[in-house]
Amino acid sequence: MHIGGGVYLTAAHVVAGVTAIDVKLDTGVTLKATVLVMDNDYDLAILMADGHMPRVAAPLSCDAPAPHTSVRLIGNPMAVEFLTLRGHIAGAPRRLARR
Repeated sequence: MHIGGGVYLTAAHVVAGVTAIDVKLDTGVTLKATVLVMDNDYDLAILMADGHMPRVAAPLSCDAPAPHTSVRLIGNPMAVEFLTLRGHIAGAPRRLARR
């Protein structure tokens, strides 16, 4: 997910064990990116792309989405490119036990 200025947010497990990775855009363009930050506890990583292409940034918020809010998820699971899932938030946030 592009969050502005050539910075991308992804899952930490996607970039585990690497310091650089290719980011393929939905336009077919591939950019080289460096892993800036990775947090395995939250499974989040922040990347900085070289040769940034102008893109609209995804809106981010630290607030929990309200129940019944519509969401769209875009990802590349198991080599399926740009799979899009749509749904809604089923309920209020809750704490889960850590493993």
